[in-house]
Amino acid sequence: YFWWFSTAANYGCFLAMSLERWFYIARPFAYGRCIGKLFFAVSVASIWVLAGVFACATQIVGSDGGFFIEVYLLPVSHTVACCFIFAIYYHIVVITRRHIEAISKT
Repeated sequence: YFWWFSTAANYGCFLAMSLERWFYIARPFAYGRCIGKLFFAVSVASIWVLAGVFACATQIVGSDGGFFIEVYLLPVSHTVACCFIFAIYYHIVVITRRHIEAISKT
């Protein structure tokens, strides 16, 4: 249970940090209006709750479908999280290059 919980919580935190950095770079004016202490508190709480739900779901299914969890759920969950993080950081790189080109033209 705790391994699934910590894995899901870590991926949730990585995704949240990536999205926060993307939002800060891609939408800097909206970031100041939308992001605050309440937003971060709700985000962290929801990540931990969803990680707990995910870990409980794997325990419930795990008694009957251990093969399903080890062969499908684990690789798919890791792949999906990594693809989202890669896409976010790739977009950050594209935005950064545009900013560097705009700065170097001035």
